[in-house]
Amino acid sequence: MPAPSVHVTIRRIAEFDQHDWTEIHDFGSRFFEGDFIASIQVKQDLVLMRGDDGRLLGIGALEMFELTYGKRTVTVIHAGNAAFADETRGQGHVQRIGFRYFLRAKRLRPWRPVYLAYTTFSWRTYLMLTRNFVRSWPRRNATLPVWEAGLYEQLGRRLLGERYDPTDGVARNLDRRLRPGIAAIPTHLAADPDLRYFTASNADYASGDVLLCLAPLSLANWWSIARRMMRRRRPRPSAT
Repeated sequence: MPAPSVHVTIRRIAEFDQHDWTEIHDFGSRFFEGDFIASIQVKQDLVLMRGDDGRLLGIGALEMFELTYGKRTVTVIHAGNAAFADETRGQGHVQRIGFRYFLRAKRLRPWRPVYLAYTTFSWRTYLMLTRNFVRSWPRRNATLPVWEAGLYEQLGRRLLGERYDPTDGVARNLDRRLRPGIAAIPTHLAADPDLRYFTASNADYASGDVLLCLAPLSLANWWSIARRMMRRRRPRPSAT
């Protein structure tokens, strides 16, 4: 069965009116508990995914800023508050949106490195990083390089404030969390090594603790994403 059509728009959060926020709250409440609207409103843009009938099928908030550490300045794309209906998954929308922001950053500062940052309590978001990128942190069997370790700590303090614990990269409950049914890990993934690493690193994720994740938007990582998307598009052999 072909995937349903999904129409993606990106809007400035400052332009939203009360009707918009009511729709976003109603959709987001299927996935989140607590004051998730407040964490969206402090970002710059909101991605909206809609079906042909206009129904809201997905949201994701983003902001882009510069950060200097150790006399080096990078552009950071900070993504969060993502929630997607099942029919939007596996179509590469998130990857294409990320690439749009990457191109925007490169148009402004062509030679400046770009990093993607997530602050997440979602095991789905964490697996998306480890499945798509060959380099991201934290991850099992990988140590943060020295310079990135300093950037990681500075970024955590900027994004998460005094609730951030630099020892483990986690910020304690931010007054919002996934609904229990969304936070629950399916039985068939319980033994997944990446997922077990995530739950060990952020044991209270279901209560709203967030793990800071960082990935360089490098050629190697974009190539990894492209290969994964191409594999998904290959037709599967018919059963005989």
